[in-house]
Amino acid sequence: MRGLMILGAVCLLAGCAPITASMDLTPAEAVRRAVERQDYGRAREILRRQEARGEVALPQSQVVRVQRLATALEQAMLLQAAGHLRRGEWAAAEAAYRRGLACCPDSRALTAARERAREEQAARLQALRIRLLLARGRHLARLAGLYPQWLRLAPQDAAARREWEAVRAQVGPMAQALTRLGARALAGDAPFLAVESLELARALDPGEAAERRLQAARAAREGHLLALQERRRAEVEALGRARLAAFRRALDAGALIGARRHLQALAADPPRGVDLAELRAHLERAVTARIDSGLEAGRRHYLAGRIREALAVWRGLQALRPGDAELAAHVRRAERALDSLRALEGRSVPAEEASGDAKAGGVGAQGRTQGGEQEHQQDP
Repeated sequence: MRGLMILGAVCLLAGCAPITASMDLTPAEAVRRAVERQDYGRAREILRRQEARGEVALPQSQVVRVQRLATALEQAMLLQAAGHLRRGEWAAAEAAYRRGLACCPDSRALTAARERAREEQAARLQALRIRLLLARGRHLARLAGLYPQWLRLAPQDAAARREWEAVRAQVGPMAQALTRLGARALAGDAPFLAVESLELARALDPGEAAERRLQAARAAREGHLLALQERRRAEVEALGRARLAAFRRALDAGALIGARRHLQALAADPPRGVDLAELRAHLERAVTARIDSGLEAGRRHYLAGRIREALAVWRGLQALRPGDAELAAHVRRAERALDSLRALEGRSVPAEEASGDAKAGGVGAQGRTQGGEQEHQQDP
């Protein structure tokens, strides 16, 4: 329904034009005609005036309809203009905003969107002007280096001399324009642009003043680079501290796989004063304790005939230490026992897969009993 409303608003947009109020029209008729012409700004103005007087121009359902139609048209124009902007059609986008505001002059959304579009357009035009100026400056600098060589080789070439005079006439104004650009860039905290433009200005018009300006821009650029590096170091330090805190939270919560991931990320850029070897040792002690308790819990399941539960626990532990030979031997033993159980039952019993770190995390630290160890070692 909303899509049809927007579509209808777009289709009727061509007829949108302000309507002149007539003293012969009732407020309700004036609103009706304004809505027919899609002059929603006028319709809402009449309704607001009537409300201020304590009078009712339209039933509430009609007031709501006017508001919905105005909102639909507003959204349609916003979408239409956004589509033009995505395609780089700036004039078409401006026309869409203009048509929308002609019908909804009090639309804050349309006004704000048009202002943003105009600001972006102005910024892009300014960037293009700068690129064109730099391109022309580089071109003139190349010509200024080539024509003197030509005239030294062919001093009687009148055409080349005339061309060189035309180039020289442009060099001075171009050097001044580049100098002004460099000064504005330096004042606007854009030292890289300042250095580029002032280098070209010096190439076109060398001198002590040009050299001083260029050195000042280079010093500003170096300061900017140092500030960027310091900011980057601060960001890396903050990120490292956040990773360290996440590692400790995971370790305290018993989420050992997560703690290992955080430690791996932390190793890329550790914060100052952090001992990675100590953190790894701490994590390894926690992993060892979890595996020891898990092995014992799995043995108890196994000895009680709960093969599937034992297999689930041991497989879950493998996520903590994939290359552990003892764990692998327990898993193989349980798998063989489960295969034998399936054969005896004469039907397929799907093995329960381990649920990773959460399975292993539910195992309490029980310690190994000597009797249980001996019984388990005697199992086939």
